[in-house]
Amino acid sequence: MKDDKEDVSSLPKSGGRLGCFRFGSLPLLALALIVFVGIPTWKAVHGWWEIRSALANAKSVELVHFNPYADHFAFTPRIVYGMKELKPEDFGKVLAAFPPLPDFGMPSDPYECVFDPHHKIVITDASGHETVIRVCFICDHVQIGEKGDIFCTPLLWRPLLHKFFDDEGLPFTPDRYMEDYLNSTKDVKIPSAGSQ
Repeated sequence: MKDDKEDVSSLPKSGGRLGCFRFGSLPLLALALIVFVGIPTWKAVHGWWEIRSALANAKSVELVHFNPYADHFAFTPRIVYGMKELKPEDFGKVLAAFPPLPDFGMPSDPYECVFDPHHKIVITDASGHETVIRVCFICDHVQIGEKGDIFCTPLLWRPLLHKFFDDEGLPFTPDRYMEDYLNSTKDVKIPSAGSQ
């Protein structure tokens, strides 16, 4: 009488499989992890480190909601919608809006969007050196430093940055002031509720 055990000799052998992936797929998987997780995470952690370093020696931190088009077109007036200088005890709020957490996404070409940030954070140290963080909520890109890379705002930074600027009275309003851009002929400062 035959044994009730199943004959495993007729089953296909794994032939170099690791789970459901062939060993040939591992380099592609590793490449995808590097491109879609490693690079965005490195940019987020590196950005956090730059901000942390700037805040460690900060004398002042200023938040600005402004018209970015004045930097590109001579006929456009420089308009500042709101400014707020943070108290030294609030400097940590800036770092909290840029956590060093893992990120994932498509590496982006900074020129695929029109990087016209309406918000910036200016961190000034005792010697007068400024570290400027520009945030574009329209295309979700950020630039840390005057000559820093423009990169996709990490996914976990986005809601924190929205809340940070909202809480400080400088909300995200992409095209709200277009009439001011077109009708004004001189530099205009519109104080926000947070600057009082």
